[in-house]
Amino acid sequence: MTDLTTTRTPEVIAAEIRALTSTALSTIIEIGRRFAEAKAMIPHGEWGNWLKESTGYSQRTAQNFMRLYEAYGDEQGSLFGASAKTKAFADLPYSKALALLSVSEEEREEFAEAVDAAGISLRELQEKIKERDRDVEAARMALESSKTYNRDLEAALREAREDLNAAQDTIQELQQRPVEVAVRDPSPEELDALVADRLRESDEAHARVLAGADEAKRKVELDLAKANQEAATLKEKIRKLKAEQEKAVEAAKAEGKKDAAEKLAELQQKLAVAESDVRTLTDQKVSLEKSATMAQEPVITFRAYFVQWQRAHKEMLEALERAAEEPAKKLKAAMKAQLEAWLKEV
Repeated sequence: MTDLTTTRTPEVIAAEIRALTSTALSTIIEIGRRFAEAKAMIPHGEWGNWLKESTGYSQRTAQNFMRLYEAYGDEQGSLFGASAKTKAFADLPYSKALALLSVSEEEREEFAEAVDAAGISLRELQEKIKERDRDVEAARMALESSKTYNRDLEAALREAREDLNAAQDTIQELQQRPVEVAVRDPSPEELDALVADRLRESDEAHARVLAGADEAKRKVELDLAKANQEAATLKEKIRKLKAEQEKAVEAAKAEGKKDAAEKLAELQQKLAVAESDVRTLTDQKVSLEKSATMAQEPVITFRAYFVQWQRAHKEMLEALERAAEEPAKKLKAAMKAQLEAWLKEV
């Protein structure tokens, strides 16, 4: 019966879900649509039991199917909405469509076309997505480091202006005193003290960056532990599904009955979905492990000092332009010598 002639109940929807066994994306979206329809009917707290008893699907798989329906389906019953009429999505299998959900909706279609999502393998697509995520995360961390540096630099500049104003007031006061009071240049010891103050301010800014990084690292480690636990659960599920599949194969051979063959087809589909979930979770684990690596103190330290070095280099060049010709030559020579020494170490 069609939806027009059948009263829509959770039992009817469950029967329809069990009848849809294809792994094609169009069928997965249809199953996801029915999951969403049924979930609106099921009383609160009974969703998990209904899934297990009526459909045999896990909550994770049902959630993935509903996500695919929401991302690629259409409420009027067509497979693709007006914003997704190109081949970028229409030819994608379930696993690739699921992988692309990690890309924001605004960028998903453009990204899929740029990397030829339909033409490359799932592993290649996942690597492209991970490369994009790494670039986005690197840009975000660089921006955060830059913002922190800018705040610290602005504070240091305010203090420097205050020190300069105070020094100018002192000089003016000394100049107005009798001639015997001479205005002198800062001593080498005083210059060293000023440099030490600026280095101390830089170290304090770096310490604040590390404090924020520690919190991010703890979150990544918690997510990684959760992913490991979920992976173990999925692997056990696959083991049980394979055992059931072997029994179904033996039953089909011994009895040749249609219901045994249908049971085998259903198990094969569930096994394919579970294995896809394991691959997706494994990729998430790899990404989390890389994020944990990027959150380590040496990496954060390097990035923080790298941003400071870039800005310091720019300010040094500006200072050279303002310096007199003779000292500027000496300063440029010292700068070149230091750069050459760094290049040798790298």
